[in-house]
Amino acid sequence: VFTRFIINTTLGIGGMWDPATDLGFPRREEDFGQTLGWWGLKPGPYIVLPIFGPSSIRDTTGLAGDSAARYVYLNEPTDMDKNLGWGAAYTGADAVDTRHKIPFRYYQTGSPFEYDLVRLLYTKKREMDIEQ
Repeated sequence: VFTRFIINTTLGIGGMWDPATDLGFPRREEDFGQTLGWWGLKPGPYIVLPIFGPSSIRDTTGLAGDSAARYVYLNEPTDMDKNLGWGAAYTGADAVDTRHKIPFRYYQTGSPFEYDLVRLLYTKKREMDIEQ
């Protein structure tokens, strides 16, 4: 990760370009929920959010943090009052797009324990994401 930062800062002129990917240092998508997990925050209860899908209290807090970060990134600090809500709108649209790309639909396995299966798969996937 530090090598990517150095390459993109120097060759990418302050991070405006991403030459590190072309040099064999792949970019990893991470979110604030993973960061909170890495810092040792326990996931809390499993919940299913409308539109967003499976989550936990920690990951829902991370989603709010990601939304706030996108809001600051998309808007200059002087124009924040004019563009209120763009970060939340972007996060919502991103969640709908992600849910659409996932081929899983409830009740397709025919198992009476499908909720438990989804909960298990989600929690194990998040554990693996945090360990990376």
